Amino acid sequence: MSAVTTTEEFKADVTDIVASAVRGIVSSSPDVQADAYAEIAGKVAELDSPARVVTVEIRDQYGRQVTHPADDTARLFAKLAGTTTLTPAALAVIRELGYDIRETCEHKTGGR
Repeated sequence: MSAVTTTEEFKADVTDIVASAVRGIVSSSPDVQADAYAEIAGKVAELDSPARVVTVEIRDQYGRQVTHPADDTARLFAKLAGTTTLTPAALAVIRELGYDIRETCEHKTGGR
């Protein structure tokens, strides 16, 4: 599973956390209340975080599937790797850094 959640997953997480928080706030234990508030604060902080998405384009080159960067962030990762494409190893590291990798189909075919 990706480190970045979809909007629906995020909404479900927040709903679960709020329900838990309400139970915690009603509880007589101050520790449970503090944990509930901390959990809500963490999810609210995620709302302010920009989505970490890298867009790539998969192309067939000489019978091989090659991953080309399709946005500025992906191009920066390729530049950092010293390549013009993103290798499976580079994509694995990008995922480890918490980025969601999205594929696009914008490549136009045609003669040169």
